[in-house]
Amino acid sequence: MKNNKFFKKTLEEGRFNLFDLISIENSPNSWLWCSSNSQILKESYLKALEKESQEKISLKLSKELNCGKSTIGKHLIRLKNSTKESSLPLILIEKICNHLEPKIKNKINKSINILYFTNNLSKPVKAVHFLTEELSEIIGAFVADGYFHKYDHDYYIKITEGNEDS
Repeated sequence: MKNNKFFKKTLEEGRFNLFDLISIENSPNSWLWCSSNSQILKESYLKALEKESQEKISLKLSKELNCGKSTIGKHLIRLKNSTKESSLPLILIEKICNHLEPKIKNKINKSINILYFTNNLSKPVKAVHFLTEELSEIIGAFVADGYFHKYDHDYYIKITEGNEDS
């Protein structure tokens, strides 16, 4: 994650910026993906294509993300052909917004509904848009002294308060 300053800012504003989950050090195989309403980003991208070729946009973004131009090109084609929703790497959405029209990031952030990694062990999770003080407290306790417990087909969060006998 970028830094801890965003937690305080998030609590003050009430809205969680999902783009703060991005870690630039990750390779394309470990990018965090999201499912969102793609129309805002698609419209902006189609306008950009009137001025600049997909090839040039792919090249610029691939250099910024330190990955192959064909990887970016494939995702841009997916965006161009999307209907209402699309799934794209979160870091790529941020870079596309920064390249095309940074003002749309907030609208896109609001439209993200699912987050996931593309490995076989990962399951999609519903995106959290509002971080309350109570949720922050639970997350902090889980990170400090918590773990997942599987019972039958369900998972439970256990928090030990630093004492394993609790």
